Amino acid sequence: MIQKLSKEIVLNWIRLAAGESFSNRDIHEGLDIGTPEGKTHLRVILKRLKDDGVIAFDTKHVRYRLVEFDAPIQYWKRANPKNIVPIKWPFELEKYVRILCKSLVVIGGDSNVGKSAFAYNLITMNWKSFKMVLFNSESGDEELNERLSYFPDSKDWPDDIIRFRTHNFADVIVPDAINIIDYIEPPDPLFLMATILREIWEKLTTGVAVVMLQKPPGRDLPYGKDSTKWLARLLLSIDKGKLTIVKAKSWANKDDNPNGKKWTFQLVNGAKFLNLMEIVE
Repeated sequence: MIQKLSKEIVLNWIRLAAGESFSNRDIHEGLDIGTPEGKTHLRVILKRLKDDGVIAFDTKHVRYRLVEFDAPIQYWKRANPKNIVPIKWPFELEKYVRILCKSLVVIGGDSNVGKSAFAYNLITMNWKSFKMVLFNSESGDEELNERLSYFPDSKDWPDDIIRFRTHNFADVIVPDAINIIDYIEPPDPLFLMATILREIWEKLTTGVAVVMLQKPPGRDLPYGKDSTKWLARLLLSIDKGKLTIVKAKSWANKDDNPNGKKWTFQLVNGAKFLNLMEIVE
């Protein structure tokens, strides 16, 4: 490792985690540095990067971060806060939340609880009104054909609305469309999830990204925990027979806080949400 390790390799790894702090141990794991010689060499490289002003060190938390100088001007005076994206949602979520341009929506769920069904319903409810694309990472053509047969209008969907993709989703985001990603596998290490979501969000202009993530059963947040909600304007949690609004940044009604609202449902044929009922606590 000591012969292969270089300032360029370390800096490339740090840039992948842009915006996130990191420790020596994170880099040890990320670059597979296990020998005492390799760790010593890394410390020398990090010191040089710190002396050059490329990274900063937080002594309180014993972590580094990349120093970033880019801070583009935001022309907020020209913006219109009423310029929402009028998406129709399963569970009629549009009654409770507003989605603005350049928004990230995160939906966490265990396997087979309705993440893909949510994605398909989102298409069937909106494809006539918006440019949409679904990046599918887990279903073959035959499975898609079978599952989408429960949506009578699916035969009229644009031929290119569903595309196969398993990684580097930021590269294919359509900036002004509703992009649905079903789904992103948990990265290793998990803290890189924040970087993946940020790269997707940064590619948006007037569009929206709806990202499906895996989560452990019984926990609200997907793998990646708090990092999955930092940029999300809306974060939903789907468990077997239950949907929860974990985070809603913009409310449809300023007097009705949607955070924490829950619904029960039945998932039929892996496609349809039936018998929706709000849980009143």
